[in-house]
Amino acid sequence: MNLSHGPVECKLPLIQQEVSSIFMNTLFQCMFIGISSLQIS
Repeated sequence: MNLSHGPVECKLPLIQQEVSSIFMNTLFQCMFIGISSLQIS
C-alpha cells in the first residue's frame, strides 16, 4: 500500500514548486502592469 504512494509523494513537492513559481511570476507581472498603468495615468 505505502509503496504505491511513494512516487506520488516524491513528485508532489516538484509540482508545488512549479505552481508556486508560476503563481509568483503571474503576481509579479500583475503588480508591474498595475504600477505601470498608475504611472501612465
